[in-house]
Amino acid sequence: MMKVVLACAAVAVGGCATALEAGVAPLVDTGGHVAGQGRADGVAAMGGEDAAYVDVGLGGGYRTREAADYALASAEVGIMTGYDRVGALGLAYTPRFIDGAPHRVRQAFGLHGRLLPLHDGAGKNALELGVGATVELELGGGEGTAAVFSLGLVGRWLTSDDRRVPFNF
Repeated sequence: MMKVVLACAAVAVGGCATALEAGVAPLVDTGGHVAGQGRADGVAAMGGEDAAYVDVGLGGGYRTREAADYALASAEVGIMTGYDRVGALGLAYTPRFIDGAPHRVRQAFGLHGRLLPLHDGAGKNALELGVGATVELELGGGEGTAAVFSLGLVGRWLTSDDRRVPFNF
């Protein structure tokens, strides 16, 4: 029954896709402080070649601004386009939990984008490689407001993609 409901939903929107994603990037803020960040994400998309997506991620890194490690959680919604060369742009909320104090949380709101031009495989088990960029406004944590920029490498394993053929059971 559940498979039938999911199939009907996929037909209504043109198909769906799921992926696991990992990325690493340096971050630079407007104060000139640098951070290194890594994260892993789960992505679900619904639609055809142009699809809406939801991305949930976890990760961490080290920030020179606070001279401390941090953990992050991220939620993102956006639009992705393309089958073999994927581009994506989304709105994201990414709180960063700074090590050393329970109330040092930097709230970040911004744009996350990806361009994945290298594609190996089709449908299930495809590997996509490319770049990811972020522009965020970071608030709180007792450190004032800062704009944060990053550009890094992204790898995505497409675990399923039936956006081209919605009835792919």
